[in-house]
This record gives sequence, C-alpha cells and structure tokens, in this order.
Amino acid sequence: MKVWRETQQRIASNFKTDPSVINPSRIMRAPGTVSYPSGKKRAQGYIDELVVLKIIPNPSPFADISSWSDILPKSAPFEAFDIDLGKNSLDLNALKEAVLSGQNWHDNMLWLVGRLVADGLPKEEILDRAAEFTLAGYTEQQTRNELVPMINGALTKGFDKKIKQSIDLHQRARSPAPATFSIITADELLCKELPPPEWVLQDMLPVGLALLAGAPKVGKSWFALDLAQQIVNTGHECLYLSLADNERRLKSRLESLGISPSNRLKMLAGLSNESPFPKGEEAISELRKIHNDIPELKAIIVDTVQGIRRSSKRGEKGYEEAVEEWSRLRSLAHELQICLLAVHHTGKKKSDAERTPIESIMGSQGIAGTAETILVL
Repeated sequence: MKVWRETQQRIASNFKTDPSVINPSRIMRAPGTVSYPSGKKRAQGYIDELVVLKIIPNPSPFADISSWSDILPKSAPFEAFDIDLGKNSLDLNALKEAVLSGQNWHDNMLWLVGRLVADGLPKEEILDRAAEFTLAGYTEQQTRNELVPMINGALTKGFDKKIKQSIDLHQRARSPAPATFSIITADELLCKELPPPEWVLQDMLPVGLALLAGAPKVGKSWFALDLAQQIVNTGHECLYLSLADNERRLKSRLESLGISPSNRLKMLAGLSNESPFPKGEEAISELRKIHNDIPELKAIIVDTVQGIRRSSKRGEKGYEEAVEEWSRLRSLAHELQICLLAVHHTGKKKSDAERTPIESIMGSQGIAGTAETILVL
C-alpha cells in the first residue's frame, strides 16, 4: 500500500493534478456510481454527486513508470481505448422508470437530475416537473425539496459542462464520421418525381403543423370547429381538444353550428376531465398515445395550444426556445402523418395599420417560422 500511494503521488505530480487524490477510495471510484460524502464533509458543503470519467484525446503518454519505483514492473506501452460516453448511455426513459419504481429513489433521482442538467434544462424547469417524479404517499413539495440540493450540486460542480466537454473531447478523438446527409445537384432535383402534398382538407390543411391565430373572442374556436366538421365530411377522423371548455359549452357550440352527429369527430372537453391535460413533453407523449389508441385520426385540433405549452419562468419565450418547442409539435405531426392544428392568439405589437398578419401572432417570430401552414383571423 505504501508503494501504491507513492506511485499515485508521483502520477499526480507528473500530471499536475490534485496531490490529495491518492487514496484508493477516490482513485477507484467507478464512473456512473454515486459518491456519498461523510457527515463531516457534508457539514463543509460536500454533496452527493455522480462520478464521471473524462477522456482526454491524445494525452501525453505515461513515461516508463517503472523508473518511478524500482519495485514496480515495467509498464506496458499506453494504448488508446474507445469508450462510448454519449448522453444516451444515461437513457432518459430508463432513468424515469427506475425513479418511479420506488427502488433506490434517491440514487436514481440523482442520476436523472444529472442527465437533465447535462441536457441543459434550467433549474426551474426541472423543479416544475417535480410532480412527474413524486411517488405515492409523498407530496410534490417534498420532491421539490429533494431536487433543489441535487440541482444546485450539479450546477455548482459544473456537471453539465463536464459532460459536454467529455463528450466533445471523446468525439473529436475519434476518426471523422462519414457525411450522413444526401447532397444532390439542382439537375437531379429537377428530374426527381416527388409525390404531391397530402391534404387533410383540400388546398387548406396538409399533413404537418398548422397554426390558426386570432384575437380573443374573434371566433377562433367556432372556426376551428367548422374546420373539424369539414375534415370529417371528407371522410377523415378528427380529434378536437377544447382544453378551456366543459362538455356543456362544447355541446352548445355543436348545436349552434348545426354539426351532425358523427363517430368520426372525437371531442375532449378539458374542464370536464378530473386531471388537466399535460404540458410540454408529457403532452406530446399523451397525443402520441391517443393516436395509438385511435390510429385512424388524420387531424388533431388543439384549442388553445397554450394549454399544452410549458410556461417559461422568464416570461415570453425567446426565438430559439420557441423554435425548439414548436419543432417538437411539427415533428409529431409528420411522425403520425396528421394535420396538427394549433389554435393560438394574436397580440398587440404594432398599430393595426403597420403590422402584417404574421407579425400579429403572439410570441416569438420563431412560432410563425416553424409552422408550415398559417391562418390568421
């Protein structure tokens, strides 16, 4: 053990690393495990943290370390090795399942927080998801109280930066991957026979993400219901999510519009359900589940889309955040091969004489930039 410690001291000195890290309990920590500090260290501010392995590409090779001690045998030449430390090694769904299983909740939650921080999620957004990770018998506030020190610790230790640097360095150390994108010439493109757009409502609503925007009380919901009826009349099935209405009000609107009873028109009145419709990624998962249960659906109308958007603690979402959020809706529409019509509001940005219909859409310009079909009332 004495020789081992001396060797570790020389390694630390050679590579100018922390000279105190020479004890076996620290040297031999396995990446992917959780390090628990002692009570004394906790009092000094140490926290539970996930052990990570940082790979440095093309490091300076170990000198013949047998020269550091006459007792050690001559070492084998240093050889590069390949370890995949990509973010997918901490599979998000698997971590969620482990947390919700109730077994070793604290350890699994620590892993999951580390993954979420590494993915760039801000602290408030992780805390907003506390209910998602709360086990039966516990309150959401108790979960939030557990999450706060985990998130603070990950941010204080720069866990997100460490993971990103490790992945970037590891990827740069590998041989460049061949290009995965298909590049063609203008001649080739002009000669290609491409299928026409698939219309859910002819010349108006194709497969993809559509946006219907208008001022409050201008008649967006009435128009959206009329579109739903037209879609059904073409022979398609349509789901109308009326997230801010109850069944009584929704029935009244159907009667006022003279919409004929049809099994092809599905309805969901948000206020008549015990639980609110989920938001963010959970909303996308729920829409996917609904489509799996009703695979004949060719259109889903979300009235209004704010009911499935996760709010931002910083107020109005910026361009990049809006593009990322709405791109997920667009990807879902193409994945399911449906028209996803998002009912949204317009806002007051300029005088009516100065603004264009696109400029009147509430929120970031990234919303209009991401939607493929735009209708403004």
